[in-house]
Amino acid sequence: MAVALDGPSSWMLNGGPVPYHVTVTNNGPDSASTWTVRIPFGGPKGPDGVNPSVSQVSTSDPRCTTAPTSPPKYGTDLVCSGGPLAAGANETIDISVSWILGITGFGLDATVEGQGADPTPGNNSARAGTTLLFPPPVDVPMIDPVVGTGAAAAALAAGGAFGLARRRVRGAGQRN
Repeated sequence: MAVALDGPSSWMLNGGPVPYHVTVTNNGPDSASTWTVRIPFGGPKGPDGVNPSVSQVSTSDPRCTTAPTSPPKYGTDLVCSGGPLAAGANETIDISVSWILGITGFGLDATVEGQGADPTPGNNSARAGTTLLFPPPVDVPMIDPVVGTGAAAAALAAGGAFGLARRRVRGAGQRN
């Protein structure tokens, strides 16, 4: 069995949760009757690999659920299980990753186990990272205080003269 994580290397902070694809591949030589992928999140960073920067990993895939990390640690695993998986076949799960505010990036880890002998256990885990980017600043038009003040004074003067002229015209045609 092998697992791969595919996601963006960078993501705009106002873009919502980060989309990732988890691909489980059975490289053979035999068919696997079952497979399980675990993605830890939400616990203290330590040698166990749980990532405190990731607040939630979610999916609408019915093969997945959340469970306490295994072996028991602080944090949670997204656990996805399936099978059978023929030699040479793969399954893909779409997930969404949310993060804790105030960080600039995170790493995501996944491990897979399958039923049966695995001739290449080195590809049973994967890691991918995403750098979180701040949106570019919004351009705010700058007004020169000298020009802006002069333009405002001219507009008020023109409007005031118009208002006075209108008053005089209206006042001249009516008697009190």
